[in-house]
Amino acid sequence: MFSIQRNLFQPTAPCSEQEFYQWFGSQRVKEAILEIRRLTKTTLDPEAPEDVKKTAERERQKLKKGLPGMLFQATFVEHKNQKGILGSWRKQQAAILNGLYMCDFDHVSDPRASFEAWGGAERMQQLGVLLAYVTPSGHGLKLVAMAAVERGNLIENARWLASQLGMETDEACKDASRLSFISTEEDILYLDKRIFSYDNPDYEQAFGEEYRGGISGGYRGDIFGGQRGDFGLERPNTGATIASGNVSKNANGNASGNASGISGISGISGISGKAGISGNAAGVGGSCCGSSGSGDSRLDNWDIETIKNLERNENNDICFAGVPYAKIVEEYTKARGGEPHRGGRHAWLLTMAKNFRYICDFDQRLILHCLKLSKAGSEVCEERGERELRDIVTANLAQPAYSGYPRYIRMACENCGISLTPSANGSPVEQITIDYSHWWQRLKPLLDGGYKDAVQDIDDDNKLGGILSAGAMLGTYLTKCQWYHYDGNPYRLSYMCYVIGDPASGKSFVIRQDRHLMKLLRDQDAAGREWEQKVKEENEKRQQSSKEAKKDALPIAHPVIRYVPSSISNAVFYRRSMDAKAQVGGEDMHL
Repeated sequence: MFSIQRNLFQPTAPCSEQEFYQWFGSQRVKEAILEIRRLTKTTLDPEAPEDVKKTAERERQKLKKGLPGMLFQATFVEHKNQKGILGSWRKQQAAILNGLYMCDFDHVSDPRASFEAWGGAERMQQLGVLLAYVTPSGHGLKLVAMAAVERGNLIENARWLASQLGMETDEACKDASRLSFISTEEDILYLDKRIFSYDNPDYEQAFGEEYRGGISGGYRGDIFGGQRGDFGLERPNTGATIASGNVSKNANGNASGNASGISGISGISGISGKAGISGNAAGVGGSCCGSSGSGDSRLDNWDIETIKNLERNENNDICFAGVPYAKIVEEYTKARGGEPHRGGRHAWLLTMAKNFRYICDFDQRLILHCLKLSKAGSEVCEERGERELRDIVTANLAQPAYSGYPRYIRMACENCGISLTPSANGSPVEQITIDYSHWWQRLKPLLDGGYKDAVQDIDDDNKLGGILSAGAMLGTYLTKCQWYHYDGNPYRLSYMCYVIGDPASGKSFVIRQDRHLMKLLRDQDAAGREWEQKVKEENEKRQQSSKEAKKDALPIAHPVIRYVPSSISNAVFYRRSMDAKAQVGGEDMHL
């Protein structure tokens, strides 16, 4: 299992197959990638001015950082960040290696051609590669593969794979906490579905401690000979980092004898231990105290019976505030308008899991129990297995939480006689997500061709926003329309529309609309802007030549220029507003 960081301000979370495809297939991501590649082309254009290149690079980096990122080489245990917030934050000392490694190849002119030249999917399979895709820039390739303990740590595996392909990997791939920004589904050149469940505890045992201890560079020495490498450090031949003691090695590189001070995950306040590696230990073979296994054991525990002190009634039903969860699920379903139709069950269960977190103590076992109590959940579990419900729970546990309780949870609990009192602290209560695509389908038959054309290339989730912004742009052309205020005076129709959204949310559609819908207005402004440019050039000539300065003063004109950028100064904006007039009903009216 590997991790995902949905944005740079959230902690990481385990990435399910479902969420992987959700993001790689996202329309918002596709739009961001197209814009990133357009800007990349500008930065590489030898004829583009330097200031244009710098602006393009800034915009490109901004868009790129707005993309979700994957951490293919590790998962992360919970710890507190610098602000004291508990979460699986992306930090080297919190990483649990999963046995995967990366190769990052930059400055590849034709990534698809290079992939085929390597031997395509057949060659990837031979080399143990599980994923290969074109990076957001369009000029790079990222490979994720299964690491071999005998080849060494992450960067040594990466160097080995690069050598097999005649390439040179980015040395930053030695960092398991390095974020890999995603691309589009069309950019995936090779995918082995084992990547979604792959975990090699032997690799974590061999290299986890030294990685968390800050040793991630290559050794370039004999893996079994214990020779000193590039950093003057001796290659450890066991899965533990041994601070002191008498240790002997056998031919397989395993340690035996008395050892003490075997370190666990350290250096982070409030960090959770990991089964099989945590704590200090002493004993034979360098083994650590704790149970054996891989990954955080809590992530693998879905058994409801392992929860201590569960509240139950006389019928042994699991309860919340004295009411069986089954009853609360029943009332919740009624509040939502009944069971979902077939085809909408998954989305319905996603929302249910998100809401039920608040009365399940954010415990994955209890949330899963509630999902299975619903008709939709039991049907999905029976038809497709419990794994899908687990993925739904895991995805929702990583979502932001708020104080108070969601609306439908409050309604369900009130109908069960439970009074929920929201906390006075924290963020506002979580709101139910609006299905914008549903309302777009309701609005669509009511629109004429002009509006439909204005939003035809926008994804359904953003089409309502596209209608509002297109309305404001088209309304700007109604320059001679007026309305009468109660005071009897005529006024121009004024429009204002803000398009606000997260990075890579698809809000750039308004730029495309502006390019097409407002072209006529810009064309009409061209004569006035041309006159202003001539006046500017003439004034510059007069400043540089005394002969030119003696000429008659330039005639003063007031051209109509109505298209102005948001960065315009107040003085110029005022002048534009005063100059833009038209005769309406025999009187001047400001446009």
